[in-house]
Amino acid sequence: AMDPDDYPAFALPESTTNDMVPIDAESLLTPISSVLHATARKENYNGIPGVLIKKVNDQLHVVASDGTRLSMRKIDADIPLRGSFVMSRKSVSVVKRINKS
Repeated sequence: AMDPDDYPAFALPESTTNDMVPIDAESLLTPISSVLHATARKENYNGIPGVLIKKVNDQLHVVASDGTRLSMRKIDADIPLRGSFVMSRKSVSVVKRINKS
């Protein structure tokens, strides 16, 4: 193992509550559920081990791929999301459980 002092120093970006975007779970879970079948089951595959969510103009593009299959769903969404993020399969199942209760 390497000595931690041998690694380059870097600063983590400061996060603020202004970075948080409230999203209705149900409206997001519907398109995620429709592409979840195409997510990679294992992290060492060439696919995405989760669901890519990206804001494009006034739409959310929800994409999953396991390296063989590609599934994409576009929904109209008026949320102030910047950029994109990947939501893991496990995170999706946690949000589904929380949303049911």
